[in-house]
Amino acid sequence: MKIIFNPAHNAQEINSYNKKNNLHSKQKELSLNNEKDNVSFKGMPLSFFKGYDISLISRLKIPIENMHSYSQFLRWVENALNQLREKSYPSFSYNIAYERANIIKKWKKNIQFRCNPQVQLFVLTSITEGLNASNSKIPPLYHPSVFYDSIFCYNSKLNFVHNFNEIYNQQLINQTLNGIAPVNFPVNKTGWIVIPS
Repeated sequence: MKIIFNPAHNAQEINSYNKKNNLHSKQKELSLNNEKDNVSFKGMPLSFFKGYDISLISRLKIPIENMHSYSQFLRWVENALNQLREKSYPSFSYNIAYERANIIKKWKKNIQFRCNPQVQLFVLTSITEGLNASNSKIPPLYHPSVFYDSIFCYNSKLNFVHNFNEIYNQQLINQTLNGIAPVNFPVNKTGWIVIPS
């Protein structure tokens, strides 16, 4: 058997082999790059957030693991706040439903332009917690000085409380005991100020 050596033929084979290898190595490189790109980002760490943001995340179980920027978090807060603004709180009693609606309307009106969306959502979710059709629970009444003292108290705490009601009711009690009884708060026939529990 005679082996014929054709340099041109071998050059073609070598070029073809090189092209295949280059293509294969590029495909391998691309697949490695894609594997690197497919590594999922775990979302924003809790350490990135402060103050009301942490309270909201803890209270509302906000899925920060799916968020990759603070603007996504703010959009989530704004959407939740819009839903809360539209929500109604019916009750088995017309009087209770009417009273709830008036109190919540006053809260919304007074905090809308004074607080950022995170504070608004934190406050509104706290004061409306547990309001449903089967109970007669009433949210706390809005009072400016109690509200601002509560905000100051919240901001000064190192360990954040995740329920604004706790702070607000404590400030209401403090002001009442210190003789700064909030004006326009309900007073029963004995003269005692009714403090929401």
